[in-house]
Amino acid sequence: MGGIGNTLVTDNSADQYTNVIMVPVDLGWNYIGDDDIWFVCNPSPSSTHIGTVPAPLHAQLGPLAQNGSGMPTHATH
Repeated sequence: MGGIGNTLVTDNSADQYTNVIMVPVDLGWNYIGDDDIWFVCNPSPSSTHIGTVPAPLHAQLGPLAQNGSGMPTHATH
């Protein structure tokens, strides 16, 4: 069992699962699209945002592109 922090898990899909199936230790500062199959082994810190199935969170990020720096980045919408 691992921990995640400072992570986006949103707008992913594969067959029957919407975002992710995992039981992580929530280290905080995460942005989780929905709580469909999201289990944490400790209460989520207040810095983590988790959407619901009826009202999912979307990261609002554009595609990876040259946005003015040396490395490709995702622009926000």
